[in-house]
Amino acid sequence: MRSDRRARRSLAPENIRMALTTLWSQKLRSGLTLLGIIIGVATVIAMVSLIQGLNQSISRQIGSLGSGVLYISKHEAGIQVGPVERKERKDLTVDDADAIAALCPAVAYVSPQIWDQKRVSFGRAETKMVGVVGATGDYIAANNWSIGSGRALAEDDVRHGSAVCVIGSSIEESLFPSGGAIGSRVAVGDETYRVVGVLEPKGKFLGQDQDQIVLIPLTRMARKAGYGRVVDHIVAAAAGPGQAEAARDQIEELLRRRRGLRADQENDFGITSQANLMEIYEQVTQGFYLVMVLISSIGLMVGGIGVMNMMLVSVRERTREIGLRMAVGCRRRDLMGQFLVEASVLTGAGGVIGIVAGQLLAVLLSLFLPVPAGIDLLWVAVAVAVSASIGLFFGLYPAWRASRLDPVEALRYE
Repeated sequence: MRSDRRARRSLAPENIRMALTTLWSQKLRSGLTLLGIIIGVATVIAMVSLIQGLNQSISRQIGSLGSGVLYISKHEAGIQVGPVERKERKDLTVDDADAIAALCPAVAYVSPQIWDQKRVSFGRAETKMVGVVGATGDYIAANNWSIGSGRALAEDDVRHGSAVCVIGSSIEESLFPSGGAIGSRVAVGDETYRVVGVLEPKGKFLGQDQDQIVLIPLTRMARKAGYGRVVDHIVAAAAGPGQAEAARDQIEELLRRRRGLRADQENDFGITSQANLMEIYEQVTQGFYLVMVLISSIGLMVGGIGVMNMMLVSVRERTREIGLRMAVGCRRRDLMGQFLVEASVLTGAGGVIGIVAGQLLAVLLSLFLPVPAGIDLLWVAVAVAVSASIGLFFGLYPAWRASRLDPVEALRYE
C-alpha cells in the first residue's frame, strides 16, 4: 500500500512535465483553447481590481466625513429602484436641533442645515452651480471641516441673518486665483455677501467636489426661501468616537417623544451613520459582483467546453501511445490521472495568464476612469483554483475515455 502511494507521488511530477511538453508542442491549439478561460478570468480580475480600488477610495472618503457623525433626515437613506411612494412625514425643524443639543449628552455639536444650488460670481469670474448651505456656527465642527483662513460663521451672524459667507477652496481658486478672498464681496445668486472665511480643502466624495460650497447664515437663507423654522436635515457629531451609538439612541428616543410616536409605531425620520453609508454602498457593489460572476461564468463555460474538445482530440491522436503504455503495465487510474493533470495544467496556465491580463486591464482602465485599481489576493487565489477545477471537471470525461481504451485495439489504431 505504501509503495503504491510512493509510486503515485513519483508519477505526479512526471505527469506535470509531460503535460507541459504536450501543451508546448501544440501552442496554437492550446492558446485558442485557453481563450475562453483567459477572457473569463481576466474579466473577474479586472472588475474585482476596480471594485477593490473603489472600496478603498470610498472607505477613505466616508472616513473623511468624521467619526461619530450622524445625519438626521425626514426619510431614511437608501437605494431606491423605480418609483417609490413615501408617506407624508413631519418636517425637521430648528427646534428639533435645539432639543438635541440641549437634551442629548452624548452629542457634542448639532448643525441644522438648508441646501440649495446657485452660481457664485466676483467681477467677471463666475462658478458653475455650487452647493449653498444655510448653516449655524456649529457647522464646521459637526461636519468635520476646518477653516483655512479667516473665520467661521458666528452666532451673531446667524442671529441677525448677516450678509456674510464662508466659501470652499475650489471657489476661492476660481474667483480669487491671486488671493484676496477675505473681505471681498461676492454674488451668491442674486444677493451680495462679504467673504469672512475660506474652508480647508476636503477633496471629493462619491465623485462630487466637496470644496464647491458656500456657507451662509441659516436664518438669512430660511427667510429668503420661506422655510420658517423648517430645515432639510440635521447633522449631529458625537462627543467622542465611542459614543456614536449612545448619541444615536438618545436622538432617536428624543425625536420619537417630540413626534408623539407610540412604542408600536416605526420611526418617521431617518438617522444615517458612517456604517449605514458603507452598507448602502455595498448594496450597489453587490449588483456589480453578480454581473461579474455571470459574465465570467459564460467565459469559463466556453473555455471548459474548449478544453474538453481539445482533450478528446488529444486522446484520439494519442491512441497508439495509450495502447503502448497500457501494454507495458500502465494502470488505468494512472493513465486517467495523466490526462486530468494535463487538463488542469492547461486551464491553470489560462488562469495565470488571465490574472495578469485582468490586472493590466484594470490598471489601463484606471488611467481613463476616476477609479483606482486595487488587488485582492483572495480573488487571485480563487481564480487559479477555479481555473484548475474547470480542467478537472471538463477533463474528466476525456480522461475516462482514455482509461477505458482496449490496449490491443489501441495498438492497432492507425
